[in-house]
Amino acid sequence: MKIRMSLALASVLLLVSAGAFASGDSDEASSDGPVPLILSAWGGQEVADFYAASAAEFARLSEGRVEASFRHITADYNQKVQAMIAAGDAPDVFLLGSSNAPLWWRKGLLLEVTETVHEHGLLDDSKWYSSLFSSSRDGDTFFGLPDAMNVFLLIYHFVEMFTEDPNFPTSLSVTLRYIFFSVSLRVGAAFFLALLLNQKVKALGLWRTLFYTPSIVAGYALALLWNRMMDPQYGLVNVVLRFFGGPTPNWFGSEPLAFATITVMSVWSVGPLVVIFLAGLQGIPQELYEQAEIDGAKMRHRLIAVTLPMISPVLLFNLVIGCIHATQLFVEPLVMTNGGPNNATLTLLLYLYRNAFSYLKMGYAAAIALIMFLLTLGLTVFLFRWSRRWVYYAGSG
Repeated sequence: MKIRMSLALASVLLLVSAGAFASGDSDEASSDGPVPLILSAWGGQEVADFYAASAAEFARLSEGRVEASFRHITADYNQKVQAMIAAGDAPDVFLLGSSNAPLWWRKGLLLEVTETVHEHGLLDDSKWYSSLFSSSRDGDTFFGLPDAMNVFLLIYHFVEMFTEDPNFPTSLSVTLRYIFFSVSLRVGAAFFLALLLNQKVKALGLWRTLFYTPSIVAGYALALLWNRMMDPQYGLVNVVLRFFGGPTPNWFGSEPLAFATITVMSVWSVGPLVVIFLAGLQGIPQELYEQAEIDGAKMRHRLIAVTLPMISPVLLFNLVIGCIHATQLFVEPLVMTNGGPNNATLTLLLYLYRNAFSYLKMGYAAAIALIMFLLTLGLTVFLFRWSRRWVYYAGSG
């Protein structure tokens, strides 16, 4: 690891030296002593530690030609850099607003983009180029990452996900488990309710409306409602359990209960699936049921031999839609648990949100989004291939 970083930093040093000292500063350095090189970056302590180590490594690799130091800025970075440029006290190398920059430093991928900067006026009116470095006190030599390197960074993000980031496997596991349990519960409950609503009972329209109504409640409002219902002290669920002498657990205080609560909550909004199942049930020819009844088939036999085969395309559709919906779980864990406890409800979409808008790691968040797309695509392909064994299409012969 140390050798790899040394080679990467050596490459960056060559790039910086080519731009910052190309006008003869290198010759002066050999006679007047080492050239002072000040690095500056915005970010937390982890970023500060990395750049401080980079400054020391620059100095070591230069063999006395460069005396590197680090200047850490914790807030209002772009404005402070502009002020330093105006005052003639800008760092030799400074980062202009991109969370992926440490990767570029680590891999030595910076290329000169001075012409692009001036051509597009990227320094005017605080319009900072998000992949830009300056390596000159006069602000006339700039280095950035070319667009061709984006694929490389994406691959690096994937490597980081599965080898260095402990939260990504956790969020992936939570999402996969939620997909399995949530889709199973939602589809099963929706099919059962559709069977009930397909019977000839009084006030059938009223019952259908009542079962569908919860699904029109917005996700955020629904999460707040469930949060109040499951409150350990004053929630409706625990009040009822306390009345009957049962246990009153903290539903969001333990990992299994928190995950189970959010999973069961998904059944609340099965209305659209019920409507789709009901449409499929009403499309089954009654002659098939009559023929099965004449042959002596009981209700459960008619369900297995007639209803399930005829409604199998609708079942496949609801499974696919359910998997896509479950992959995008976000509002409920954000409002109810914020991914806790101990990341037990940290889903992929919630982790993407954190990286993008809390950690400002847009590149890493984009890589997580691509993983979500591949997961959705993989589940869809799997379901369609699996459906060849059990889906029956009436017009296919």
